[in-house]
Amino acid sequence: MTDTVVQLETYSVNARAALADAQKLADAARHPQVTARHVLVALLARGWGVDALMRAGHDPGQVLRSNRSYLDAIPAGSGEPSYLSTPVLQAMEAAEGMAATLGRSKVDLECLTRALDVTPTLDLAEWPVHERLGTTRQVEAPRPSFELAVMRASRVLQDLAPELTEKVGPEPRPSFRVIHTLDAILTALLPPHTPPGLRVDPSVRGRLVLGRTDAPSPTIRCGWEPPERITVTIESGERSATQRYAWSDEARLWKSDDGELFADLREVILSLYPEVNIPSDDR
Repeated sequence: MTDTVVQLETYSVNARAALADAQKLADAARHPQVTARHVLVALLARGWGVDALMRAGHDPGQVLRSNRSYLDAIPAGSGEPSYLSTPVLQAMEAAEGMAATLGRSKVDLECLTRALDVTPTLDLAEWPVHERLGTTRQVEAPRPSFELAVMRASRVLQDLAPELTEKVGPEPRPSFRVIHTLDAILTALLPPHTPPGLRVDPSVRGRLVLGRTDAPSPTIRCGWEPPERITVTIESGERSATQRYAWSDEARLWKSDDGELFADLREVILSLYPEVNIPSDDR
């Protein structure tokens, strides 16, 4: 991978939103690269480009589902943030040149998608240039299906993300140290190391939920707080208590005011087993 500076301020709000959505898709799936298929899924999920697909005789819903299935089959990587693939970077460079040639102040969706050229991605034998995904000209189209009608109507909600991002800033993301630490906790508790009766639920990346499967017990939630703190919360009924840990370069440990993350978490998990009388000296 080579370092490339991408000037997103030269892109329209919608074009930036499409690229940001593609990045989120790749990051969430732990894919090494953001590819043309990620961008295509991001576009169609917002309802952008569906008219061009219908004019070309294709079902936008089916195209969206098939490309999502293709992305789902890509093996997950190490968890590092995904980077833009070379074809996507080249397409962005071409889109910027196209916008300049057309005298546009911003790189819009039409320039981006024409430069990206998703025709091979869609496995279409023939798709004329004027019918590519970025085409904005309006023509009479068949009555949309229920799925397509709902997809179009949902745009009013999908446009919230770029609008709010411009006003309040992007959503914070856990650092590599946080993700790596929570992955280490998960790995240490997965089979064959799972304590008997312990439920380990990594339902959301960056969050772990622990509890007993064979008896009533409190719930333990391991998560993070910006900018870089790991939290351990014990919930029992309506009561909860949270301990916060920050990385100490000096100690090379995650430390709270009076404890260390992994040792404290061991004690908390042991507390889920009141039927086991373990002297404190042995813990």
